[in-house]
Amino acid sequence: MELVRSSIGVVFPLFVMMAIGMIVKRIGLVTDEGLSEMNRINVRLFLPAMLFANICDGDLLQGANRTFMLFAAVSATIIFLLCILIIPRVVKDKKRSQSIILGIYRPNTAIYGLPLAQSILGDSNRVSNVLMMISVSILVTNFFAVLALEIFRGDKPNLLKSIARSFSNPIIIGLVLGMIAQFLPFTIPPMVLSPIRSIAAITTPLAFICLGADFTFKAKKSNRVAVLLSTLFKLVVTPLVITPIAVFLLGLREESLVAILCAFATPTAVSVLPLIKEAGADDELMGSIIVSTTAFSLISIFLIVYCLKGMALF
Repeated sequence: MELVRSSIGVVFPLFVMMAIGMIVKRIGLVTDEGLSEMNRINVRLFLPAMLFANICDGDLLQGANRTFMLFAAVSATIIFLLCILIIPRVVKDKKRSQSIILGIYRPNTAIYGLPLAQSILGDSNRVSNVLMMISVSILVTNFFAVLALEIFRGDKPNLLKSIARSFSNPIIIGLVLGMIAQFLPFTIPPMVLSPIRSIAAITTPLAFICLGADFTFKAKKSNRVAVLLSTLFKLVVTPLVITPIAVFLLGLREESLVAILCAFATPTAVSVLPLIKEAGADDELMGSIIVSTTAFSLISIFLIVYCLKGMALF
């Protein structure tokens, strides 16, 4: 019973924040336009501040498991290649295949993963270690997401252009600035970090409230199979393949295993939707995939955490 209680405790705070968002939207406290503006400021300001603050609090050289970082980079690359090679052969419509590829491939590592790590580990230093490890995964998945959109636009893939576009992402900017701060010959004064940490504290509750407010369980009939399969591959197939390799072949435990969940078991990133709209792909399908994977992740994460806790792996 204690195992069930502790596993529920991991996802319950996330559920409550999303439920608040649904209520806020239902009673009319926020409009669609206001919700869009809140999401924008969260992604462009609060989230980068949170990543910067967490990186500053950690130790880039000591806190990260290099085995995990290499495994995460290789795994993310393989998943991307499989998606880009297989899905366009099955889904002939380019606009739909773009949405399905990014729906399966791009995880909500930062916004969803860090609160998940906090719920499992509790200790802020251990959460900082997780962030050190998943920073590589965030960089790799962001780069390939940009590359995928360039390929489907019909442009010749340009490595330098893709790197430049991926590093213009506010999330990546926050990560990189935090890494740079660790190598400065001086410590950033507390009076400077204090307001940044205060801003960073807004990120998680606002992100999940916005997720809840944006929920709509209605999907076009023509999208239901695509949404179901994308959700299945994102939340079930990928973790079931990656996690046993991490546990039994690489011997990953504790923070490294939590980092696996953050990088490969979280739902589709909300930040993908603006990219899909900009590329002229099927944004309605993308929105449905985001909603579906986020909703069902509460169940899938609970089951994964329950199993891993039962095996005493963290």
